[in-house]
Amino acid sequence: MSRILPLIVVVLVALLLLGRAGRERAEPPPAAAPDPVTQSAAATSLDRAPGTAGQRDSAPTGSATPAIDQLVILANRQRIDRERRYTYIDSLLVSSDSLIRRWADRNGQPLRVALVETPDLEGWRVMLPTIVRRAFAAWQEVYPDLRFEVVAEGEPAEVTVRWIERFELERTGQTDLQYLPTGTIQRADVILALTTHDSLPLRDDGLLAVATHEVGHALGMPHSASPEDVMYPETRTARISQRDRATLVLLYAVAVGTLRLSP
Repeated sequence: MSRILPLIVVVLVALLLLGRAGRERAEPPPAAAPDPVTQSAAATSLDRAPGTAGQRDSAPTGSATPAIDQLVILANRQRIDRERRYTYIDSLLVSSDSLIRRWADRNGQPLRVALVETPDLEGWRVMLPTIVRRAFAAWQEVYPDLRFEVVAEGEPAEVTVRWIERFELERTGQTDLQYLPTGTIQRADVILALTTHDSLPLRDDGLLAVATHEVGHALGMPHSASPEDVMYPETRTARISQRDRATLVLLYAVAVGTLRLSP
């Protein structure tokens, strides 16, 4: 028996090594992390009314998806079809080539927001950061799972808000998004003007309307075709409408990613 035991041990070790080698050959190498897509969701604000916003999307193309992802896509499409009449989610799907683009679920963690104050800017007013805080608070009230925390300048932030005197183009606000090819937003940069492109100062209500519109873009919101909505391109109100609300809730209810079914 003492001679047989070492032989048994050698055989077991050999079998273990063979099994491990087989698994290593079967496992594919890890995929490289995708590069983020920079989209100038240049939310443009023409301000005859308080503001206008337009988006320039560079939506990425997706690859073939597994069967389980096809079921998720089908469920997303069915829910969007059911709620289409109450929202303007179609505007996002057209501009993003059928990509649901939003922030990932954060499990209670707030989005960190940096407000880059510029007191030496001509036309600067002390209440400007407060106006932007009100815009963030209005969207958070619509969807409490989206929380925001204003951080000190210089600290890491996912959303940055800056002010300029005016745009050369006919706009008063712009939002640039950076997102993964899967549609998950990684960063948002918001720029707000203090005057129209022809140097007419904006009143507080106009500044709030533009800020609310641009924060909507920073959350992934598209444009609306209705002037009653805050996301209408020529922004006329700071009041978030029922259609604005329904669109934001739907955007964060469906799964991020493409709505295209594989052939």
